[in-house]
Amino acid sequence: MDSNTLESIAGEYGIPFLDMASILEKTGIDYETDFCDVSHVNILGAEKYTDFWLDI
Repeated sequence: MDSNTLESIAGEYGIPFLDMASILEKTGIDYETDFCDVSHVNILGAEKYTDFWLDI
C-alpha cells in the first residue's frame, strides 16, 4: 500500500499521518547506506530513526 493511500485512510478516521519520506533529510537517513531494501532501514538507519524521535 502506498503512502497516499495510507494517508487517505488515516484521514478518514481522523488519525494523524506523517509520511517519513517527506522529512527524511531531517532524520539524517541516507538511502545509500541506511536501507536494506527499498522500504526498510538497516541497523544504521534504525539508529538514526530512533535518535530523530528521541530528540524531538
